[in-house]
Amino acid sequence: MLVIIAAIVGIIAGLVGIIWFGIWFYQEITHRQKKLIEEKLKEMVAVPSPLQDGVTEFVPKDEFELTLITEKADSAFHKDNFPEAESLYTQAYELARDSRKDKLIALALLGIGAAKGMQEDYDEAIKKFNQSLKYKKEINDNIPIGRLHYNLGVCYQYTERIDKAIKNYNKAIELNPKYALAFNNRGNAYADKDEFDKAIADYNKAIELNPKLAEVFNNRGTAYYAKGELDKAIADYNKAIELDPKYADAFNNRGAAYYDKGELDKAIADYTKAIELNPKDAFAFNNRGNAYDDKGEFDKAIADYNKAIELNPKYAKAMANMGMAYEAKKDKEKAKYWYEQALKYKDQLKDWQIQEVQNWLKELDKQ
Repeated sequence: MLVIIAAIVGIIAGLVGIIWFGIWFYQEITHRQKKLIEEKLKEMVAVPSPLQDGVTEFVPKDEFELTLITEKADSAFHKDNFPEAESLYTQAYELARDSRKDKLIALALLGIGAAKGMQEDYDEAIKKFNQSLKYKKEINDNIPIGRLHYNLGVCYQYTERIDKAIKNYNKAIELNPKYALAFNNRGNAYADKDEFDKAIADYNKAIELNPKLAEVFNNRGTAYYAKGELDKAIADYNKAIELDPKYADAFNNRGAAYYDKGELDKAIADYTKAIELNPKDAFAFNNRGNAYDDKGEFDKAIADYNKAIELNPKYAKAMANMGMAYEAKKDKEKAKYWYEQALKYKDQLKDWQIQEVQNWLKELDKQ
């Protein structure tokens, strides 16, 4: 699902925190192991706003048959039944094409593209949106045209074409300066480029336009986190949770901020809440594992890393963390195994993370 994006892509992920551990814990581990634990690989989650459809609102009221079909399609879309929505928008497209009504063809293509995008068929969605934009003169309305550019931005963002995403969000905002979701998503795109001040400026504007969007507070918190402004990050996560008490990603992210402040029990409580709200959240299991590891509770940490990998069998960061936990337990063979497993999925790691894991393996071989 696009709204989850934890895949994604989460957008500010793998940030490294410098954690203070009590003297009692230092006494239990070697200098090498301390370095490993300080370089835990954790996950943050920033959430792009999803693709938008909303075709019926732009269909002329005298187009009764088309209105009926698009109403059903919009309803299916908003119930997350995207295959059914795609089928109905396609019926609307065929009806509009047969009657040679270009504006209605364009609107149907908007719906088809949105439904395909929500099924993660981003390239096909991009094709449909671009086909729709060919009729922008016939549409003659900035709101649906802005929505098309917004949707293109979402698809380009999810396929890591960030500059194209920003270009389309710019156009969406130009056409509709009150488009809060476009400001939110452009902020995420800037965050993807590590341009956090620009990201925060966009989140500020989105909040000014709509202060009820929990995901924007979550995302601004994640930008503050990236800048090391942990108290500001926590304040934003608190607001996101106030607006949406079932917001699992915000609990995960607040847990990461508490983790970096060394408040491990608070971090564990937040990760546990995130897992309660979303038991399939591999990020939260990985992150809670880090907190348990830092408390010296290695078996609990390993159990959480195992669960994270069960949920995402290619989760290289959790595999690397598992290796660290086993190394802290002085189980070199299992540590080596998990570092090697992590490197099998090195496409999931940043270059510096790959280098770290390779270095850890070399250090093990010397022991």
